[in-house]
Amino acid sequence: MYHSVLIWDCLPDCLLNKIYSMIIYKQPVNLLIDIKSYVKFCELINSQKNIENKINIILWNVLLYDISLNNKEKEEKFNILSITTENCKISYMKKAIRKMNINSRYNILNSNIYYNII
Repeated sequence: MYHSVLIWDCLPDCLLNKIYSMIIYKQPVNLLIDIKSYVKFCELINSQKNIENKINIILWNVLLYDISLNNKEKEEKFNILSITTENCKISYMKKAIRKMNINSRYNILNSNIYYNII
């Protein structure tokens, strides 16, 4: 065992990278779609940083899709979060979208695309 580790450690980086790139772990399709939707949502948030109104629109959409809250609670939470710092809003949104299903995330992404066009 010791010798194989030693040989592996002596391989050049370019060869190691080639070997690593060929290792494929089969993942369920739904998991990959879920990860992609989360990454796209995070990219959306990062692209809208420092644009206060845009972050608030995204925040409101996230709250609308939160099924654990009733309408009054959504409005109260938005009023509280809308006066907090941008980092606090982004942190809340990332936590909330982790719990969302794929369709809800894509609905929010699509609604934000609509708002950006107008």
